Amino acid sequence: MFKVDTSGYSYLVLGAIFLAPICWAISTPSVFSVMAAALIIYSVLVTMYYCHVDGMSFAQALGAMSAKYSSGCANITILYIWIIVLVYLVYGMYLTAFGMIKGRSHSRDRWLHFLNSQLR
Repeated sequence: MFKVDTSGYSYLVLGAIFLAPICWAISTPSVFSVMAAALIIYSVLVTMYYCHVDGMSFAQALGAMSAKYSSGCANITILYIWIIVLVYLVYGMYLTAFGMIKGRSHSRDRWLHFLNSQLR
């Protein structure tokens, strides 16, 4: 469906989102930190599932949308691109919350509409 060159920045941000809670749970081993880390990872995985469209995974969509904000200089792009990817991730979580009520197809349709508007 989509054929867009993606940047690797979204994969770095998603990797950090998965690794940071794990490192936090290991460094401060308590029931709260382990449960919070599990909740963060679970919410990101559910968002990736609910906002997956045919032909493009959630991570690829984040990469494609963040690639259009590349400044041409990696040092400058790294300063602000993680904020853009996190905003898109939060929007995906917002769609997922409504998708749990209205159904997964609602989340996919809204995410696809958002992708089409962003990748024009």
